[in-house]
Amino acid sequence: MMSISILCTWLYNNTKQSLWSAILLHWLYTYAAQVLSSGVTRSPLYNWLECLSYVVMAFVVVFIWKPQTLTRSQKTFARKAVRIIVTIISILLACLLILVGVLQLWSPGKPTPFVDESGSPLAGSISEKVFVNINGVEQGMFIKSKDATHPVLLYLHGGMPDYFLTQRYPTGLEDYFTVVWWEQRGSGISYSADIPPETMTLEQMISDTLM
Repeated sequence: MMSISILCTWLYNNTKQSLWSAILLHWLYTYAAQVLSSGVTRSPLYNWLECLSYVVMAFVVVFIWKPQTLTRSQKTFARKAVRIIVTIISILLACLLILVGVLQLWSPGKPTPFVDESGSPLAGSISEKVFVNINGVEQGMFIKSKDATHPVLLYLHGGMPDYFLTQRYPTGLEDYFTVVWWEQRGSGISYSADIPPETMTLEQMISDTLM
C-alpha cells in the first residue's frame, strides 16, 4: 500500500493535481489484482511478485524523478503530464504482462494432483476442475480424493467459495471422501454476468443442489 500511495501522490502532484489520473492508476491497481487472482490460488509467489512490481515503480519515481516531485512545488513537471502518465501506465502494464506470464507457469489453473512417494500421480486418485451445466448455468467445481471410489461429499460454501484455503489449511477430507468443492452460481469460477439476478434465490440454490 505504501508503494501505490507514493505512485498516486506523485502522479497527482505532477499532472496539475489531476484527481482523475490518480483514480485511473488506483483503478488499474485494484482491477489487475482482482482479474489476475480470479479462479486461481494466490500463492506466496503471486503476492510477492504483485508487491514487488509496485515497489520497483515507487523506487523509479523516488530515485529518477527525485523525492521533490512528490510535492506540489515542482510545476515544471506538470508540463510533462502526458509523458508521465504514459510512462507510469506503460510500466504498470509491462509488470502486469510479466505477472500474467509467471502466473500461467506457476498456476496453470489445474488442481494439484495427489502423488505417491516417487512423485508419480497416485493410482485411483482424482484431482480435477470441471464445469457442469446446472439449470442452464455453467457451474464450476473441484473434485478431490485420494481414492475416487470413496463416498461423495458435496461441500456447500457460505458467502464465498473457500476451496482456495485448502492449499494452506488442508482439511484431510480427501483421505476419506471424494470431496466436491462446488462453487455455486454467481460465485468464484461459477460467476457469469449473464446470470439473471432474480435467479439468485434460496429456492434456486436448493434446486441446483438437487439436480
